[in-house]
Amino acid sequence: ERIGDARESARLKNSLGHWATEVGGLPQARAYFVQAIEEFTALDKTGEVLRALWGVGELEAQQGNVDDAVALLRRVYQEFLDRGMAADAGLVYIDISRKLDQKRPELQLAYDACLHSARTMNAAAAPQPAQHAAAFLGERASSRVSPEELRADMGRVYNFFDHLKRDPAAVFDASA
Repeated sequence: ERIGDARESARLKNSLGHWATEVGGLPQARAYFVQAIEEFTALDKTGEVLRALWGVGELEAQQGNVDDAVALLRRVYQEFLDRGMAADAGLVYIDISRKLDQKRPELQLAYDACLHSARTMNAAAAPQPAQHAAAFLGERASSRVSPEELRADMGRVYNFFDHLKRDPAAVFDASA
């Protein structure tokens, strides 16, 4: 609270929630995320609320609640898409695919999630680079590449969406 800036205070709590999740301080993580969500909501910062909810999804997965995590992350994904935040949506959907991969290592659910991402990015009229990256992943999933190849492709597309957040003019190169 001594920060003096409500938005920065909420961001700090969200960051602390992510940090606590990574180091295994799960009860503290939940408390930080709840505080961040409440503060971002009061500030009417919907995108930040969604990012904090994304953290809650990560927390749920860490606690072994993969189904709950995936359900929450699917809602976050759709909200990001509805708000035109395609790069964030893409990052969330890769996270969903990875969680489904952890749950069922044969990747059937992850393959399906990649195909769903390609369809919904297109239907939401996401920017072309986001559509191309999602379509690439969907094509790879539909061609039933090996689990190792799909995991590598998910990592590559995740890195692209992360780059796209910083540079909206980024172009996805499927041949790279």
